[in-house]
Amino acid sequence: MPERTLLTESGPAALRGEILATRGRLDRDKGLSGITVFARHDSLDLTGSLTLEAWFTPGVPGYHQPIVAKGDTQYALKQTDRRVEFFICSDGQWIAVNWPVPDDWSGREHHVAGVFDADAGTLTLYVDGAVRATRATDRRPTSTTAPLSLASDADNQTREFDGTIRRARVYARALTTAELASEDRAPGDDGVRFWFDAATVRTERKRPAPGPSSRTAGTRGDNPTTGRSSPDGIVTADRRPGASGRRDQRGRHGTSASSARPARTGRGHPSHRVPLHRPRECRRALELVADGAR
Repeated sequence: MPERTLLTESGPAALRGEILATRGRLDRDKGLSGITVFARHDSLDLTGSLTLEAWFTPGVPGYHQPIVAKGDTQYALKQTDRRVEFFICSDGQWIAVNWPVPDDWSGREHHVAGVFDADAGTLTLYVDGAVRATRATDRRPTSTTAPLSLASDADNQTREFDGTIRRARVYARALTTAELASEDRAPGDDGVRFWFDAATVRTERKRPAPGPSSRTAGTRGDNPTTGRSSPDGIVTADRRPGASGRRDQRGRHGTSASSARPARTGRGHPSHRVPLHRPRECRRALELVADGAR
């Protein structure tokens, strides 16, 4: 198993995250690349005014590429095909603003922010200091249990941002145009809920503990990941499996290699047993038996 890279952001909750993509990495100058999921925290369960912003350098555009996202059904800043987009989701309805990117978009850093002002009832998308799209709405984001992610969203980890993210922030209020342009902001400012800066983020590297593998870690949430389990199964940096993770635990495979018929020429015949209804009785052992001898 590859070495784990753990991150601690500088916001008031000091949330721990983990780079889940095997090819993901942190470059202090260029930024973060690869799916990175942070621990769940109530302070990010925003259902009123909020601001998302990121400084990122995009690579190849196309498909869904989340940049900062709390799942796919609460709020996110993302690229979709050749558009940059900001949305909130209210009771299954996505309310979004987007802007088609120019031909020279890729390969250069951009500062993008999405602002939802619940009092004014507006969504606004800023790109490199300019307002690029706005719309009115009387809806508000619906609460979810999804963790915050960079370069992906926890509901769809097969969606991955192609590029690097140098900074990312989440506020529990609507920032003004002047505030977004200010370079004097800090993690302790009013409304800050998440503050990631590749240059200053605390890092820790760990080697996975040896032992038998288990689907409890989720086929999503594993490193590497296949993206096929439901989002509740993700084991994020808080190391707590969700509901489907516990369901997956019931499907752990126990394997024995006993002989189904007398062994000939010294060969055993493995059998695969999966006692789904009694997972604790499932053995993690391999035995080879020939002529009654182990």
